[in-house]
Amino acid sequence: MKNKLGSLLLDAAKKGHAMAISNLLAVGASVNFTKSGSESATIHLAASEGHDSAAIVLLGGGAKIELKNVFDLTPLYCAAGAGRLGMMKLLPSHGAWRAEEGLSLEEFAAGSGHIDVIRWLLHEVDPDTRERLFDIYNREVAIDMALLEGYNDIVAELLIPHLDFWEEDRWGFNTFCFAAIGGNESTIKKLLDLRRTNATVVAKTYFPDRTGSTPLHLAVGKNNHKLVGVIVLYNAEVDAVHNNGETPLHHAARGGSIDSVKQLLSG
Repeated sequence: MKNKLGSLLLDAAKKGHAMAISNLLAVGASVNFTKSGSESATIHLAASEGHDSAAIVLLGGGAKIELKNVFDLTPLYCAAGAGRLGMMKLLPSHGAWRAEEGLSLEEFAAGSGHIDVIRWLLHEVDPDTRERLFDIYNREVAIDMALLEGYNDIVAELLIPHLDFWEEDRWGFNTFCFAAIGGNESTIKKLLDLRRTNATVVAKTYFPDRTGSTPLHLAVGKNNHKLVGVIVLYNAEVDAVHNNGETPLHHAARGGSIDSVKQLLSG
């Protein structure tokens, strides 16, 4: 009987049937029930689907605001990953906080492509709520997440308030180098247009391990001659020297990248 009620509650939460949830809780359904083989409890389903009324009933019935699903996500992170802005506004009022470890909310939302959530976190939340939700020290990782997925609008949104293209993420990469590693031409163009600067500055940006890798070296290393061409067009310093003594041209020649060699010689 307990499992039957729990299964019905999971179904009601996923569909957002607040009245059914209330009735099931009244007859003994476990509010934090998780079915064997299920990924989430009721509150995760309501959060992911954006059913605000259902979530309110569940929380009123004792649902744990920091309960984690099998992916180690709390309801707040389920809402961020699904782009449920209304739910994200609701859950902090019931005590939700960002996780102390793992991805931050802005990283999770950026990697999922939800610019409305990013804008809310950046510009709309009150200072007290922002402190509970937003980890500014992870902003560069959020940019990385968006870069990997090609979400250029989110990259721009995260950069515009700060315009610090050289700030390093937790792994020591700056925005331009990470974009070059990802090989996304449109993103590199977007970054260069946002920066509105001579790419010679870009070419002289190094990894913190002092290897001397520039975006141009990295693009050559990825054998992405189209990206090499984009960076060269922005007047990158094609003779920038890596710590091993190699210019991008040396790097391309050693790697046998004929198209990249042509692009570099034309620059």
